[in-house]
Amino acid sequence: MAVDCPVEVVRVQQPGVHATTVHHKAFTETFVTLHSLHHGEPALALVGRMRDFLAARPAARPVALDIWGRTVDPSQVLKAIAEQCPSCPRPTWVLPHREPSSASASSSSSSSHLCTGSACLPPKEDASVSPGGVVSALEGLTLQLHCLEMASKASPVIVDGVLVGMSWETPEARFLRVGGLVPLAQAGLPPAAQCEAILASFDAVLGSHGMTARSIARTWYFLDEILAWYSEFNAVRNAWFTKHKVFSGVVPASTAIGGPNPWGTAVVGGLIAVLPLRPSTAPTVAALASPLSCSALQYGSAFSRAVEVAPGPAAAPHTIFISGTASVALDGSTAHVGDIAAQIERTMSTIAAILKPRAAGWGDVTRMVAYFKREADVGAFLAYLKDHGLPPLPLALTANTVCRDDFLFEVELDAVVVGEPLALPSSPEECPAPCAGVVSS
Repeated sequence: MAVDCPVEVVRVQQPGVHATTVHHKAFTETFVTLHSLHHGEPALALVGRMRDFLAARPAARPVALDIWGRTVDPSQVLKAIAEQCPSCPRPTWVLPHREPSSASASSSSSSSHLCTGSACLPPKEDASVSPGGVVSALEGLTLQLHCLEMASKASPVIVDGVLVGMSWETPEARFLRVGGLVPLAQAGLPPAAQCEAILASFDAVLGSHGMTARSIARTWYFLDEILAWYSEFNAVRNAWFTKHKVFSGVVPASTAIGGPNPWGTAVVGGLIAVLPLRPSTAPTVAALASPLSCSALQYGSAFSRAVEVAPGPAAAPHTIFISGTASVALDGSTAHVGDIAAQIERTMSTIAAILKPRAAGWGDVTRMVAYFKREADVGAFLAYLKDHGLPPLPLALTANTVCRDDFLFEVELDAVVVGEPLALPSSPEECPAPCAGVVSS
């Protein structure tokens, strides 16, 4: 835990705001989660609070912005962000999925394009608030912002004339983060072709910074109608990884979640990449094993359960990226089918087991997203947080389709720990038991 290192990591929680500032040797990062203060807070008021947060930190430059939740008119929110926060990159925004009761499961991804009207409104139900101040009925929006402060060697990343991220450099390494990549020019093509377009964008962005796919530590793919083409997505990603020899190095941590987006495309993508520049002191990027689940690679899904970006010989903050994690048994099958409480328990225990060997815990989390297949299950998760005495978390809650039909719940998170990293495993993807007969994750 980082509680003994207040100089390197500073955590601040106020109503509607959870911020963690991490002081690295050459730069400072701030991770902030902004929630609606109450059920009636307008989405544009939340954007205004983000603007005020940034105005109070004139040296902070936005690196990435994620938006979670519903609003009547997403286009108005995007317009407000462009006007009030012109330095913000295009956000990653996956809208809550269309519940079977409100839309046909076979509806096309284009039906969600800049959705308006009652279909995007939250359900009319009573809502409770979690210990961390999160609205349990998923009303309103949550914004998650990643900011950077450094004197020099930080550059915006532009794709097709749009700001999508930032690169920055220290004597030891070059870092890159991009998000909100959408294949607008290919929006009319089949989903797999749109995914190929996103990976081509990855290639172009990485190449312009002297990197390749082997430099990637973390990826995100938000896929509309995910269950209809997840196997195709895996085939496209596997082919790309094979082309770039990613499987012979560190396979990135990743999230693949289903849901529409305001641009009406089949996919929204993003990544974090690291390029060591000075071998003797460069960051180490390594995959971490999950003690309670086998490697996803064993059933054909190309991601590591977690990836750690650790410092060089000197003690410094190091980051753990935990992939989207669900209720997976040791053999790779879905554990506790149909039981939301047991799936939550299994998922959270799996994450805790990944963090524990790295001397990390829930208090070290800087960003967290919980995905629910059914909105009605949010209360079970809030009860888990309360019953287990977890600290207030920088948490976004959203209703989206997980990549197996019998997964009811999934969590992804990032954590930062200060101190000497433990010895990284030489074979991080060795599993306690083989996976048999599972074809998707």
